[in-house]
Amino acid sequence: MNFQSDQEVIESWLYGKRPHTLKAYQYRIAEFMTFVDKPLKDITLPNLQRFQESLHGALNTQRLTINVVRSLFTFAFKEGYLDKNTAASKGFHPPKATDRLSERMLTEEEVHAIINAASKHRDRVFIRLLYLTGVRVSELCSLQWGDVRKSKKSTQITVMGKGMKNRTIRLSQSATELIETLRGNAKPNDPVFRSQKCGHLDPSQAWRIVRAAASQAGIDKDVSPHWFRHSHASHALEKGVNPALVRDTLGHSNLSITDRYVHSNPNDSSGMYLDA
Repeated sequence: MNFQSDQEVIESWLYGKRPHTLKAYQYRIAEFMTFVDKPLKDITLPNLQRFQESLHGALNTQRLTINVVRSLFTFAFKEGYLDKNTAASKGFHPPKATDRLSERMLTEEEVHAIINAASKHRDRVFIRLLYLTGVRVSELCSLQWGDVRKSKKSTQITVMGKGMKNRTIRLSQSATELIETLRGNAKPNDPVFRSQKCGHLDPSQAWRIVRAAASQAGIDKDVSPHWFRHSHASHALEKGVNPALVRDTLGHSNLSITDRYVHSNPNDSSGMYLDA
């Protein structure tokens, strides 16, 4: 594609990204372009390194910012807009992520306490389904009744995950009964979880719901909706669920991602079998 400006490149690179991803990428690229204050073709490795040095806050946030910039440069290079991919240099790479997954998990007691502390029936159902299905908050917020299919044997929901990939999740009997309390006379295109304006519940509102319920439950942690996904995986593996099934339910691309939950919450070690 014959791009004439940085703006055209950026717009094409952003095209098709999911709303929450789009917003995050736009913010970080705007931050980057403001800092370097020059066209993409004129940006040098020292410019990139100075930008990285200017970043503050959590390492994982810095890592995301660097990866976003690298993604843009890779796209621009592949499309022929840039003669070389300066951001691919070894001198500009994201800091190593710290795996603090174990700090973002809840006990079963904490999960139940948060659910029970939610002030509205819709909110209690929403939080319970975050935990029982392990879906991402954006996947649950975008769910509509046409995605919920009932049969004599089971109920299934179909969600759109990362990479625009659909996956189908079978609901337990308790989860089925929960979600059906919200159906009423809803049509297939109606959202399962309605906002006050009768549209889809927004992920940002879901965050506020979860944090308010956690606070009400007396849990002094910065709980987010994603913690229920982490907790789902950890608790399922603890109960002996096949890791491959957990992988497929959560939509992980491979088992190595699912294995992180085993390592983050170990209840056994080889040392337990040694004597000295």
